[in-house]
Amino acid sequence: MMFFSRRFSAKKSITRKLLETNRTKFSWVRRFQPIHTTTHRPTRGSRGGTSGRRRRRRPVSAPAATPTTPQPASQAAGPLAEPARQGFAAFNLAPPVLRALKVLGFEEPTPIQARSLAPILQGRDLIGQAHTGSGKTAAYGIPLVQRLRHRGAVQALVIVPTRELAIQVTQSIQALAQFTDLKLLAVYGGYDMSLQTAALRAGVDLVVSTPGRLIDHVWQGTIELDQVHVVVLDEADEMLSMGFIDDVERILSWLPPGTQKLLFSATLPERVRRLASQFLDKPVSIRVADTEETIPDIAQAYSTARGEAKLDLVCRLLKDEAVEQALIFCRTKQRVDRLTRRLRERGIEAEAIHSDLTQARRTAVMKRFRRGAVRVLVATDVASRGIDVRRVTHVINFDCPANPDEYIHRIGRTGRAGRSGSALTFIGPKEHGLLKAIEKRVGRKLERWPEDEDQPSPPPRPRRRRRR
Repeated sequence: MMFFSRRFSAKKSITRKLLETNRTKFSWVRRFQPIHTTTHRPTRGSRGGTSGRRRRRRPVSAPAATPTTPQPASQAAGPLAEPARQGFAAFNLAPPVLRALKVLGFEEPTPIQARSLAPILQGRDLIGQAHTGSGKTAAYGIPLVQRLRHRGAVQALVIVPTRELAIQVTQSIQALAQFTDLKLLAVYGGYDMSLQTAALRAGVDLVVSTPGRLIDHVWQGTIELDQVHVVVLDEADEMLSMGFIDDVERILSWLPPGTQKLLFSATLPERVRRLASQFLDKPVSIRVADTEETIPDIAQAYSTARGEAKLDLVCRLLKDEAVEQALIFCRTKQRVDRLTRRLRERGIEAEAIHSDLTQARRTAVMKRFRRGAVRVLVATDVASRGIDVRRVTHVINFDCPANPDEYIHRIGRTGRAGRSGSALTFIGPKEHGLLKAIEKRVGRKLERWPEDEDQPSPPPRPRRRRRR
């Protein structure tokens, strides 16, 4: 069983054939077709010629329509398409940065990168809205490495909601700065503060931190903010949902005037918008929609199984060799522990990760997962922040996400770096309205898996009372 992967690829090939034969029926194809116009050179006697006399011009029949092929999105007209066509070299990046991008295999910028790099390099404030896995870290990491120089003092801050994300962002930017002398440090709670203080005193140029631990270091004087000229708020919506927004506002109020502020988020709730309007100076707003164009390589399906049948389907899927690594989401920490225990009872080696575990335990689990020693990881939404593992081929929503935004966050853990992936979501009896909202958000219908699954009976309609 290939988790509908073969059937999904077959459908994609059929769809391509239909597009070739019925291209004019699809408006999104027509949008990228070149427009053929008939042009005439100015001749003597015409309006563009040198003579003042007009000559009667014979009508010229338009040329016969020729079949055209849709152009890719990267070749669409517009000022933002040019950098994507020329690659990262169009942004005049330094040789050490281009060398690192080549080593990392970055050939073409993603949509959020192609639209964000130029204004960030120009020093403008920016609001970037894109889903998880769209390349947001490199969108601000590349300009930071390009602009910073090693001085031994903190010049840039990246504020993130969780420890795992702090570690992942630090590793990503460090890879971009591998051919420079920049010094980076991840600062977060649950770790010996004296070791972080010693590293800061040795000289650090860029700090990636959670809000609470950053405030601790500022109060103790181990982090000075007077030389900071760039600050990045990553996953701003998650910082809001986790109650960190007040700490973020306090940190922003401490920064020197004229500090460049970059805000990246998958969603923009009203409180985040107020934060941006209060602290950002005429920001450039960039939004990459969460549609079929941004998540084309993730096969998405749903199931209405419940109880033991639900667990049977998960085990059936995980025993398939096509699943390299799987990430399973549960709503609560208790459900994470219980599902991990049940999977182990059925012979599936799984590990759990949530906020009740010690930092040492969470770090050890993540190291094993990134190394491939752990094949199945069961997590809560908060603990999953910062999980960036390219080998994750399947995401399973054992508990349905609370809203479409959370769904986008979850499935973004697979299909990363141009790879294909699969996402399975279990839908409860009262969650079919949420399923429709998710389908509207991603721009496609989710497949039912397995196809032979019994259809749930519709809920009974309430009886109307007869008027007497």
